[in-house]
Amino acid sequence: GQDDNHTEDFPGKNVRLEDHLLGEVPPLPPVQLMEDDPEISSGEQAGIQRLDDLSIKREMIKGQFNNHQLMFKEINRHNCVNELLTLYQEETIVNHELMLSIKDEQAAGDGVRREVYAVFWDSFISSYCEGCSHFTFSVSAALSQDDFVAIGRLLTHQFIQMGMIPLQISEAILQQAVVGKVSEECLIQSFLKLLHEKEREILQQAMLGKKPFPMEDVIEILSDYGVTTVPSPSNIEKILLQVSQTELISKPFLYITKLREGMGPFWDDVTDTEIHALYSVCAPTPLNVLQSLELNVQDQQESRVLRWLTCYIKTKDNKLLCRFLRYCTRSDVLLPHNQIKV
Repeated sequence: GQDDNHTEDFPGKNVRLEDHLLGEVPPLPPVQLMEDDPEISSGEQAGIQRLDDLSIKREMIKGQFNNHQLMFKEINRHNCVNELLTLYQEETIVNHELMLSIKDEQAAGDGVRREVYAVFWDSFISSYCEGCSHFTFSVSAALSQDDFVAIGRLLTHQFIQMGMIPLQISEAILQQAVVGKVSEECLIQSFLKLLHEKEREILQQAMLGKKPFPMEDVIEILSDYGVTTVPSPSNIEKILLQVSQTELISKPFLYITKLREGMGPFWDDVTDTEIHALYSVCAPTPLNVLQSLELNVQDQQESRVLRWLTCYIKTKDNKLLCRFLRYCTRSDVLLPHNQIKV
């Protein structure tokens, strides 16, 4: 296989990927990028350590690929979901390192492989999931049980090869699949991320006991989920927990079960804290993106440009930060053991 040290073509842009190379991260990320940037908290440091432990296991499994033949597969960007689901119906695919390319696009290497998986999840979520910033599986007959086994196989294979998981899929779903249970806090927070921002803010204010209690707005939101109980400050959290359990666990339970079947034994001893670390450390938040930058300022003009870039990143939401990462790395999640050279 090839690595990232070559030119890749971005559709519609004349860009050299080597200008945005991913490099190895030092053992600890920089404490501060700029004078006024926040330090990494002890909780974030603990998350990084948990990811390091998980990465050691991942690298051990990945090393076993050397005993099997390298496989090459060309994927049609516009039929990515169907082609990859067909490919991952084969159980033994996870024993091989898979090098992917995109039909009619002159590029190869890890960057293209990251993009193929990113395109798969974008298309899969658009067609077969529902939500806003995070997503749950839509209950329909569009995909078979075997398809969800294949999706689980793909998810694990992608993680072993690239260190990436689809952060768009609700954390509660992966917690249920891997650990078999989900904390109440994770359930409610995962449900809130299914909602549009305004609805999320209303329910968060209701849980915090903000006065006046937004009765009409809360009723309107919850009516979409079949709730008939009159909400109040004393019962809103209980109601949201019941709705979260229904939407994220009960409705897609069969799909989650089949997903776990395909995910295989790699996740058998993975804990809820390690899953949460994947979501907290790899998510494209402003702080996480800033911490992923490897800064090499040569003069005053570059320092000024860097300040502009820093200010830009600090003010952007998850959606725009995903686009920024996609431009730089061909993936919309952060790779914990790599940095973006600036």
